[in-house]
Amino acid sequence: MSDQPVPVIDAMHFRRTLGQYPTGVVVITAVTDGEVVGMTVGSFASVSIDPPLVAFFATSTSGSWRAIRESGTAFCVNVLSADQEDVCRQVASRKSDKFEGIPLRITERGHAVLEEALAYIECETEAIHPGGDHDIVVGRVLNLDMQGTTNPLLFFRGGYGAFIPLSLASADAGLASQMRFVDVARGAMERLAGDLDAEVSAVCTAGEDLVIAATAGPLVRPEMITRVGQRWPFAPPTGALFAVHRDEAERRRWLTRAAEKFGAGAATELLERVEAEGAVYAVGPVDSQAPLFDVLSLDVPLDLVHEHAAAYNPSVDEVTGEIDLRFVSAPIVVGGEMVFELSAWGRRQPLTKAQARQIIDRVKACAAEISTIIIDAGLVPNAAAAV
Repeated sequence: MSDQPVPVIDAMHFRRTLGQYPTGVVVITAVTDGEVVGMTVGSFASVSIDPPLVAFFATSTSGSWRAIRESGTAFCVNVLSADQEDVCRQVASRKSDKFEGIPLRITERGHAVLEEALAYIECETEAIHPGGDHDIVVGRVLNLDMQGTTNPLLFFRGGYGAFIPLSLASADAGLASQMRFVDVARGAMERLAGDLDAEVSAVCTAGEDLVIAATAGPLVRPEMITRVGQRWPFAPPTGALFAVHRDEAERRRWLTRAAEKFGAGAATELLERVEAEGAVYAVGPVDSQAPLFDVLSLDVPLDLVHEHAAAYNPSVDEVTGEIDLRFVSAPIVVGGEMVFELSAWGRRQPLTKAQARQIIDRVKACAAEISTIIIDAGLVPNAAAAV
C-alpha cells in the first residue's frame, strides 16, 4: 500500500467521466411469495465462462435490491432491447406494480423472464461482496437463452437507444434537422451544467410534442435514469418560448390547446411575460410538491400539464420568502428563428430571489452564447425545424 493519502474524487466528476463508457441495460427479476420484484441495472457484466458467472452492481441502500436479496438466492437477468425504454423507465421508477402490463413468464426453475427481452440468464447467487456504496452480486448461470435479434438498449452519457455523434439524442427522425444545432451546442451545455451543478437539457419540437433531445450534467432526480426522449405536450404553459418565437399560426395553435384551469387569458399573459423576460421559468415555495416536474413517464400527460399549470408560472417577484427554482429555459434564436430551447432544471434547494435571478441570467447568457456558436459554425435554420 502506498503511504500517499487517498485522493478525494468529486462524485459528479466521477459520474460524468465514467459516463463516457456505454453500457447495456438489464432488468434483474426475482420471485417472492408469488410476486415478481425487480430493478433496472446499467452495470451488468460477464465474469467467467468456466464456471459460468455473471455479476451486477446494486446500490446497497436500494429498496428494490433489498426485495430481490430477501427473496432468496435465485434471480434472472433480462437483457432489454432498444425498443424497451418504456419497460426500463417503468421498472426503475415505480415502487410497486413495477411489472404491470409487461408480458412475462415463470420458468421451470421459478425465474421471471420478460417475454420481449433480447435474452435472459437464470442465476443462483454465488457471492455478494461489499463495494463502497454498492454490493457486487456474482451469480452462477443455471440456464440462458436468446429471444430476439434486434439491437440492445444502450445507456451512454445519460441517454438511451440510438445516438447521434456528439449528442445524446432520442431516435425520433423528426428531430434530425434540429439536432444539427444541438450538436454544436454540447460544449456550452456542459459548461452551463458545471457552472450551475445542474441538469441541462436541449428541447426540440416534434409534431404535437416537445422532446428532450439531449442532456448534460447531473440528473436532478437520479431515479429517472435520463430525461432524453421524454415528451411534453405543446400546450400552455409548456412550449411558451416556441409560441413566442415561432410564427403567428403557431402561437394561435398553442393558445387553442389551453385548458379551463389555465385558459387563453392566462396563456396570453404568460406569453407577454415570457416575451418581456426573454426566458420562461417555474418557481414555487421550497416545501411545496412538484408533481409536474417529478413525472417519470416517457410521455408527460396533457391532463397533468393542465392540472398544475397555474402553480408553476408565477414571477420570481410574486413568491414570498425563499423559493425553489424548478426550471428555467431560454430560446436559441438564429437568424430570427428559434431552433431549440435550452433548459436548466432546479436542484430542489432554497434560493433567494437574487440567487434565482442570477441563475436565470446565466441561462439566458448561455443561450446567447450558443446562438453565436451556431452562427459561427455557418448553420442556417430552415423550415424543417419548425413544429
